[in-house]
Amino acid sequence: MIDLKKNSSICSLLMMIGGLMGVLSLFLVWLDVNGSTLTGWSILFGNYNTFLSLVGYSNFYMLYVPYIAFTFSFYGFVSGLMLLRRSRSNGGTGSAIAGIVVLVTAVLFSTYSRTVTSTFTMSIADYLSTGFYLAVAAGILMFVFGVLREVFHRAEKKANKR
Repeated sequence: MIDLKKNSSICSLLMMIGGLMGVLSLFLVWLDVNGSTLTGWSILFGNYNTFLSLVGYSNFYMLYVPYIAFTFSFYGFVSGLMLLRRSRSNGGTGSAIAGIVVLVTAVLFSTYSRTVTSTFTMSIADYLSTGFYLAVAAGILMFVFGVLREVFHRAEKKANKR
């Protein structure tokens, strides 16, 4: 028989790992164009003007996507942590939604970045960097294991009613 409580705890732990990966992505390079890099951390201190002048855009609103990913990843991490401490609550849905938001913002970032860097002859893999890929992996982990956590939690509730 499947131990639903154990599976639920493993899902919560993997949601936390996904959230932590998203948080760490803020400190890594998201975009690298001809040696000029863009990290979420550099945005915090306003060190992105060199990057903007390189790509020729003065209003690159997608610069704040790493912060959106950071915020929702932090929520996914805290959600997983709370679920480990209190297994009766059903917060997997929140983590799944946070994972979707991180994935959508990352896809929007890559799409918009492609239009910005279209003047350069580079493929998509050439300019997106580690922070972006880590955020995508975090979104996937939070979504998949948030949904699984909910499935296991509901099955455990159903089994306890019998």
